[in-house]
Amino acid sequence: MWRDLGIIIEGRKSKYGYYSYHIKYISKPPIESIKDDWFASFEMFRLGSRSELLEMVKSIFSKHGIKEIDDEKLLSIGDAEFEQYLNNSFRDILKRMNEI
Repeated sequence: MWRDLGIIIEGRKSKYGYYSYHIKYISKPPIESIKDDWFASFEMFRLGSRSELLEMVKSIFSKHGIKEIDDEKLLSIGDAEFEQYLNNSFRDILKRMNEI
């Protein structure tokens, strides 16, 4: 099972109609010296765009009784900080799954 988390830098469509994506790892890369790589679309699982992920966060907060969510604060999170939060969240989830 792949556990690498990345962000799409670029996408391309081949002359045969296949899509591939240039990914920058935001989790620890499988090979330390390779910080980014190209993958065919069937090799990836899309979590969502940044705005879709932020909406999911707001939904989770709402389900747990946190009603007052400052959209401005969520939107003000920088890209590097957002990637770090995302990476840490998934690392914690995977760690928990391995404990079960």
